[in-house]
Amino acid sequence: MHDVVKFRYHGCPTCKPDNRDVKVGGRTLNEKYKQTEETSKYLRSLGYQLVEMWECSWSQHKRDHVPHNSYVYPTEYRYRMSQDQILSAILDGRIFGAVQCDVRVPENLKSHFGEMPPVFKNTTVTENDIGDHMTDFLSSTGKSFKPTRYLIGSMWGEKILMITPLLTWYIQHGLEVSRIHQIIEFAPKNCFKAFADRVSNDRRAGDTDPALKIVAETSKLIGKSRKILNYWFSVLLIIFAFSKCCSRNESNDVKELATKTFF
Repeated sequence: MHDVVKFRYHGCPTCKPDNRDVKVGGRTLNEKYKQTEETSKYLRSLGYQLVEMWECSWSQHKRDHVPHNSYVYPTEYRYRMSQDQILSAILDGRIFGAVQCDVRVPENLKSHFGEMPPVFKNTTVTENDIGDHMTDFLSSTGKSFKPTRYLIGSMWGEKILMITPLLTWYIQHGLEVSRIHQIIEFAPKNCFKAFADRVSNDRRAGDTDPALKIVAETSKLIGKSRKILNYWFSVLLIIFAFSKCCSRNESNDVKELATKTFF
């Protein structure tokens, strides 16, 4: 059993050596420390092998040691990063994941992107947004236009959630990022590769051997089901990450919390 003990609630003698007999929240630090010791003793008496570490020691340990995973998160030990630091890390590939940001096409590039505005977003379109041609058409046909939400191409977007490769493309093609609200960091790996390879191999085998046709059709069905499940998995994962892990914002310095996931 592993436990990282927080000094605030358990009375760490290293972090808080002074005023240990002053009551805070109804108990002194010495009383909290004594209760922590009694709890540890009780757990060991039940036969558990208890490994404890004070929060201050754990924070120092993380600063002094590189995590033993194949992908080292560049923000692992960075509680606060500036917007320029985040963008630099995204452009050189040190940060991979999703970014919620404000992005726009500068004035000198609007004619270049006039044929196909690059920023896609869901927004409410009103009669004031549809232009003279459609306004004349509605007037001539006696029809009305109710405000409706559409997916549109635009020259700007606010709090747009996008993956880092798309943001990299935007920046490389001249778009400007005015603010980063939040980032969600992922390990860049193909976690479903083995599943996809199995489905593909089964279907190929069914094409060459009629006896394996039933296996190929079954794998085809499973593969289609996986696409649907994978889509909803990714949607729920983004929602969970935003609701649980990315709740701190500042205007210039962005407080971010990296999350390790399977996606």
